[in-house]
Amino acid sequence: MACLNPNNFFFTFNKEKLIRLAHFYPNEFFIVNFIVLDNQLDMYIIDLRGDDEFSGIEGIASLAEKMVKTKKNLIFLLAYMLIRLS
Repeated sequence: MACLNPNNFFFTFNKEKLIRLAHFYPNEFFIVNFIVLDNQLDMYIIDLRGDDEFSGIEGIASLAEKMVKTKKNLIFLLAYMLIRLS
């Protein structure tokens, strides 16, 4: 999914498309989670764009690995779930 691609400091990040993607997984994202996901994606992109550890990441698999290594998968649980599902 291009919206999650970490290349060029997440140049293709698109929160609206990611929220639409989450709607395809109703068992993972309950209705309340969409409100939380919206806010979490705002914080997620600000945090990762500002973190030098994520500047050279290429590809979603590397992004997922780096999130686990830095424990950001626990901070941005719903964003990480989208990465895993992608």
